[in-house]
Order: sequence, then structure tokens, then C-alpha cells
Amino acid sequence: MLPAEDDEIHLGYLAAVFIFFGVLSLITAWKLSEPVATLHNGAVSFRPQPIAEEVEPLEAGEEYAAKNYALIGPFTIDRPGQVLKVEMSIAQPALNAWCFVEGELLDEEQDYLLSFGQELWHEKGRDDEGLWDETEKSSEMKLTIPQRGKYYFNIKTQGNFRPDQIFVTLTLPYASSIPHTIFGILTLLIGVALEKIRRMRKSS
Repeated sequence: MLPAEDDEIHLGYLAAVFIFFGVLSLITAWKLSEPVATLHNGAVSFRPQPIAEEVEPLEAGEEYAAKNYALIGPFTIDRPGQVLKVEMSIAQPALNAWCFVEGELLDEEQDYLLSFGQELWHEKGRDDEGLWDETEKSSEMKLTIPQRGKYYFNIKTQGNFRPDQIFVTLTLPYASSIPHTIFGILTLLIGVALEKIRRMRKSS
């Protein structure tokens, strides 16, 4: 059995190894998330729907009809499993206004594949701590495209506020950073915990 002093030295070394690999993994994740190509970077404008679309009944539970914006594409994905980073933002919404912005990935025939969305809004009020003013005007998502081919990106909104334009950036990161990010956070937490245990043993 090792003396307590030797045990503390080994525990500190182990903690340092975990922290080192945690930081290294997070740096790797950051480098992998850097864009290697930009597919689109600019504003898309509201595209009025035909009257036939506007008079269609709302789906169950919906209060506002969806409003479409100009289609982005086609753009080409050359590598299966390619990550597509989507960033969408709007100008400052009016007070107490909100809209749900939904992005849709379409295939070469403009058929629906998948979608995601986020509510953007602007509110302010007063509580026990005084006045508050909160705004959410941007959304970000990373999608994994399983197959190479040509794709389109469609945007629609629902809500009591319809922005005239939505600024959209589509970029292709080098690879997915999620595995390295998860590994980095876990190893960092383990390293910090081991270091804390070492210090507690030393103080006792």
C-alpha cells in the first residue's frame, strides 16, 4: 500500500491528465466547428402566398397562418454526413411581438425532409426587482445531411409579427464538434473532481 503522500502525487497527476485532455478536446471541437464553406449569407424577403394558400384553414391548435420567405438554393452537399450550420436572425421585434421562425430542409425535388424552429420575441415589464426588457432575435442549429446531393432551404414564420426580411447564414463546418465537446466537458469535470479530492485529502 502506497503512503498517503505518494497517493496524493498520483491523484494530482491523474487530475492533470484529465484536465489536459478535456481542454484539448474542447479546442479540437472549436476547430472542427469552424466553417470551411459558406453556402448563403444574406437576407431573404417575405414571399406572399397565392390567395388559394392564404384561405386554407389553420391546423389544429394554430392561431396564425404560416408565411413563406424566398427559397434558398439549390446548394450542393458533396459528402455524406456533412454538417450544415444554420443561423437565422431578425431585426429588433416590436414590443410584445413574437414570431415562430421555422427552417425546412428540402430535397432536390423541393420535397420536405426535416425542419426546426424557435420563437423570437421582444417583451418588457416590471417585477419586484424593477424594470426588465428581454429580446430573442436569433436562432442557430446544426443539421447532419445523410446523403450527398442538391438541397433547398425554406423559411416560414407564424405569429403576430412578420419580419419583412430574415438574415440567414448557411455554412459547412469541417465536421461535427459534438463528440469532442461532450468528451471534453466530461473529462474536465472528472479532472476538477479529482483535484478537489486531492486537496481535501491534503488538508485533512
